[in-house]
Amino acid sequence: MKAGQQFYPADWTDMAPRISFAFRPFRNDRTVIRGGYGIYFNSTMNLALFRLGSNPPWATVTNYFADKGAPPITFDNPFPVGTAGVPPPANYGGLTPDFKVGYSQLRSLHLAHQFSENNAIEIGYAGNLALGGDRGVNANNAPPGPGPLQPRRRFPLYGVLTEVRSDAKTFYNSGTAKYTRRFSKGFTALSSFTFSRTIDQAFSSVAGNPTGGAESQDYSNLSQRGLSSSHRKAVWVSSAIYDLPFRGRGWTRQAIGGWQVATISTVQSGGAFNVAVLGGVARLNTGTAQRANRVSDGNLSGSDRNINRWFEANAFQFAPLYAYGNSETRALIMPGLFNIDFNVKKAFIFTEARRLEFRAEFFNVLNHTNFSAPGNTLGSPNFGVIAGSEPARVSQMSLKLVF
Repeated sequence: MKAGQQFYPADWTDMAPRISFAFRPFRNDRTVIRGGYGIYFNSTMNLALFRLGSNPPWATVTNYFADKGAPPITFDNPFPVGTAGVPPPANYGGLTPDFKVGYSQLRSLHLAHQFSENNAIEIGYAGNLALGGDRGVNANNAPPGPGPLQPRRRFPLYGVLTEVRSDAKTFYNSGTAKYTRRFSKGFTALSSFTFSRTIDQAFSSVAGNPTGGAESQDYSNLSQRGLSSSHRKAVWVSSAIYDLPFRGRGWTRQAIGGWQVATISTVQSGGAFNVAVLGGVARLNTGTAQRANRVSDGNLSGSDRNINRWFEANAFQFAPLYAYGNSETRALIMPGLFNIDFNVKKAFIFTEARRLEFRAEFFNVLNHTNFSAPGNTLGSPNFGVIAGSEPARVSQMSLKLVF
């Protein structure tokens, strides 16, 4: 790269049109249909996260492995001459020449109806097609096989060559329903339900997503996709606030008046997760881990599963040594979530400028057990077994003097 040369080519043809509409089909203010479509470009984060300037010759990151019997590597003498072993081939990283900024195509269509003065419902569809997502892949991987890894690489004189591409895709489609009650007579409520599916294609930590995506095993087959780490099939979230109708006079008003209670409840399906293989890196010997062979679905019905058998373990088998497994990423669904938070608060007013605020909050107020993900490593004793749970009920109280 020469001085003044761009990291990736500029594209002056990027257009981000957006269109929306609102229509009252019955010529009144109670029913409305709204829809819209828009293109939104992403801000590329590679230059900040991947740091192309860390490549040689500007910078070199080298790992040394001390030979047996050699002097130890210390901070005072980090590179003992002739005794630190042979450094591995250098690793490089960069953007593809045709790298472009990714974008999302958002679309929505909703029908809303107000059936009374303060109550309304809404149903609709929302979707997103994200194209040109950035992902990092190893362009110098080796085919599976025994023996040393380096001679089997495409370019044996180099180590890992991380190629940052802009060809990953994400698909999101959802149906939604919502109930809204505006604040009236001391009460307001909001309840939303979403039924959705999210599929992605190898979004990696380069793109700012630390959980990764449906990463392909082989550089020659980068088309694989799977359920996203953010996938939740069904999500129902409700909240409400209610001013208790206790008034009183004088000191009784201070004691029983002005109390307010509120709650937020969440009920949602579990996320998707991977099946790993015990010793998978050694079994494939390419630098990446081997996947299992999936011989059946593996997901069990609600009546058949329990914490000792969350999924059918026999649905997954070891792939042959030095061979790719056929299991897709995130093939199984972990336990869902049921949680209700509750709080109560009260303000004791002394003067116009002074008041004492009391608040009590209860997280997971019903102390419902929300299980963690089951063991997902084929070959381990806890494969398919749930051995943990999310935090139990947490309560806290506070007093605040305002003056």
